[in-house]
Amino acid sequence: MNISLMIYLLSVLDIIICVEVAFSVLLGVFIIISSLTYVLTIDDNYIEKATENFKKLFMEYKNRLIIVFAILLLFGIFTPNSKTISAMYLLPKIIANKDVQEIPSKAVKVLNSKLNEWIEDYTETKKP
Repeated sequence: MNISLMIYLLSVLDIIICVEVAFSVLLGVFIIISSLTYVLTIDDNYIEKATENFKKLFMEYKNRLIIVFAILLLFGIFTPNSKTISAMYLLPKIIANKDVQEIPSKAVKVLNSKLNEWIEDYTETKKP
């Protein structure tokens, strides 16, 4: 896969996740408001036919809305973002690279030589 296409798809994935999270939050707020409205209008005899239609619609779509909300919530939680996917794709390649594996030993050699050099400089300055 072309690297620029992969970067584009990863950025689109982040946008899709943001839209999904916003939609699920709005859907959750709608479910809460609808539930409260339904509970508050259960025993009112003076509310007209519009309330009865709302009650019928709410009872008809309540379970569907809750299922959609749960699916969207799970999708938002378990969908990896672009950073996670990049790490899953790139880290094994970086770790398997021979040049990268040689870096710690080279760094230790450089550090030891530099420390020895500093110790020699320090001991020479302290000698009377």
